[in-house]
Amino acid sequence: PKLTNRSQYFSRLTPVMLSLADRVGEYIVKNTSFKKFGILYEETDYATPVANRLEGILKNAGIKIVSENFLSSETDLR
Repeated sequence: PKLTNRSQYFSRLTPVMLSLADRVGEYIVKNTSFKKFGILYEETDYATPVANRLEGILKNAGIKIVSENFLSSETDLR
């Protein structure tokens, strides 16, 4: 996300992952009856905004969120 619109010479070959979070969140809200949802994500500039976006969408729909992040160097995610 930090690279978007940085230069007129920069372009993406894949969509920004935030748009994927929007679609996934929309699907969960419309097609499931989840009351709780867990999000486990790597603490990076790439994954954190996506997790935050998904969490916001689900919270706005009244779904309780359990969210946990981890560092890339971690090997024990228990």
